[in-house]
Amino acid sequence: MAALSALSACAALPALAGCAAPPPDAAGPTPLPKPPPWTGKPSPSAIDLATHSGSWTSTQEILDEAANRLDQRCLRKHGFAYPSIKASPHTAPEDEAGVVDMPKRRTEGYGIFDGGSSKQPVDAFYARLSPSEQSRFDRVLYGPEDKKVKAGTYGLGAVRVPAEGCTANSRRALAGDVVLWARMYYYPEDVDNRLSDEAASDSGYLAALRTWTSCMAARGLPYASPGNAEDSLRTAYKATGPTESFRKREVAVADADGECALRAHLTAAELAARRRLARSLPPKDERTLTDLAAYRNATVARAHAILYP
Repeated sequence: MAALSALSACAALPALAGCAAPPPDAAGPTPLPKPPPWTGKPSPSAIDLATHSGSWTSTQEILDEAANRLDQRCLRKHGFAYPSIKASPHTAPEDEAGVVDMPKRRTEGYGIFDGGSSKQPVDAFYARLSPSEQSRFDRVLYGPEDKKVKAGTYGLGAVRVPAEGCTANSRRALAGDVVLWARMYYYPEDVDNRLSDEAASDSGYLAALRTWTSCMAARGLPYASPGNAEDSLRTAYKATGPTESFRKREVAVADADGECALRAHLTAAELAARRRLARSLPPKDERTLTDLAAYRNATVARAHAILYP
């Protein structure tokens, strides 16, 4: 769903007909089966989950699609004929060409000049609603703000998730619990961020990075890393603003960066490093990820049954 406005009208008019968010399903959620006993080693699904690779890409699209469909059904019950939406596809990290995305680089660069990296799609359905109906839509979908529950503290800080509303009921239908649903997302995300930081020191990745830097230097672009190239351009943009010369330089650097990354197989080296590192995580992380992967596999099975009854 698109990012929506603050909940206001329904909060101010709690007695308004149709304003209340749908409560948790009366029958109660069906808990997921418990994970199998810990074997002392992370499961293959846990490695995929920790690195957002392997089976993760296709299964996440199933989860996204099922959650969207359940949200849509719920919204329709409350008078919102929300159109069917296709979950945004996830680019598999194994797909080097897809990750690098040369066509986009050659038109948008890094998205600095035109703000492409921060653009949000417009929800045409939501935009057509009156302000009072937008507020009712928000409340039906996400529930009241004061009914959110704590879902843990992660790298981005404390997380609170809806306990009422369509999204809460959809996540309960799939995972049995809104907090578990959130944990299946945020915990692996934190681990993967750590793995990405550690991968920067991996010998295999560093060898690929040397190939990349040599390729860039040969083009007169002596950057230390792709991140360094983009950061340098962002700094330059603050000084120059949106000039045509900056736009051309941004596209040129992003294009060279992408071509050199493909030549060096930099994204493949980074993924290989993360997957290697994921096999030697602290025991607590390994067990938690294995349990979460088992819960997630069961959630995917439920999602598949919803999409393909």
